Amino acid sequence: MKKILILTLAIIASTNLIAQKNANKALSTGLLPYKIQLELTKEMEKQNFVFSPASISTALQMAATGAKGDTKVEFNRLLATDSKPCVSTISGKCKVNVTNAIWVQNDYPINASFKKEMANNFKAEAKLCDFKSDKKRAKARNAINQWAKQQTNGKIKELIPSNALDKNTRLLLTNTIDFSGEWATPFKSSNTWHGDFFGDTTQRASFMQQTQMLNFYSDGNIQAVELPYNGNQLSMYIIMPKGRTITEMLSRFKNGILNDIAKVLRPTSIILSMPKFNTNTATNVSETLKNIGLKNAFSNIANFSGISQANDLKIGAVFHNATIIVDEKGTEAAAATAIEMIAKSSLSRDIPVLFDHPFVYYIVNKATNEVLFAGQFVNAE
Repeated sequence: MKKILILTLAIIASTNLIAQKNANKALSTGLLPYKIQLELTKEMEKQNFVFSPASISTALQMAATGAKGDTKVEFNRLLATDSKPCVSTISGKCKVNVTNAIWVQNDYPINASFKKEMANNFKAEAKLCDFKSDKKRAKARNAINQWAKQQTNGKIKELIPSNALDKNTRLLLTNTIDFSGEWATPFKSSNTWHGDFFGDTTQRASFMQQTQMLNFYSDGNIQAVELPYNGNQLSMYIIMPKGRTITEMLSRFKNGILNDIAKVLRPTSIILSMPKFNTNTATNVSETLKNIGLKNAFSNIANFSGISQANDLKIGAVFHNATIIVDEKGTEAAAATAIEMIAKSSLSRDIPVLFDHPFVYYIVNKATNEVLFAGQFVNAE
């Protein structure tokens, strides 16, 4: 049986993330990222994908603000450990920019209290649209997509797919996250080499390489390393299970893989080799959210009377688009989410660490314990 190694990357923001001082530092991210990732891994087992748990969570929190009764209880249960909206962060040569907005049918009555909460808690401006006619609906879709593109510096080009909206659309709750960060110690391009990446099939890949002291852990089941970004507030966590699939690895950690792995890392000198990669994923995560417990909100018994006293809304779809580029200099990533609301119907020597098998990755704001991005890389095409 071919040996399968899994890599987990996590970009973490904290107040002081220097390897020697951060060993065994506690991490307490919410559980929503891992629930979503496990579902997406089952759906796209042999595909590269990336998504933003923080973007999805923030959009869900916007929707939860207007939920009442059993629908509110359902949101509270799902978001119990992920109840704070993602916020913008700047550290050294790293930047996380977060924006929110709501897009409302121009004659649909939303509660003044809901608009106020959107503005105060999410800095989300209410923008009027017309979804009733085909022509005006296309114009509204274009405006939303242009907004997402602008907020992510061109990285997210189409948040709302063509023909995704219809005359029953009443409003959309949207979030974007744009991330850019340079490594604390950039990889030298002269050290980049080409080798085999062992996914479902063997493919050629470009591997970055550097030798340095990094927080590291290895046992018979898992190998992990922390790679810091400039400014010492962001890091990439790389976790590689040994002899397990991605699904098997994620299923083992009931409290979130990063929360457990961060406790056991220790400063170690290693020779790190990891592939450069570029992934983009556009998906409708509605079924994924239903599978992890958000069912009422999509049904005709949904209660969103906090948005409108008419209480005639339910979630129609949750659109999500994310992209990530990892190279010698650092990482560029962005994501956007739109919730459509519709009318009802430790060693002393240098250790060679090679990531040449399928891996999963996370980008996390450690200061707020939010996972900004996550995904998997299984094909080096």
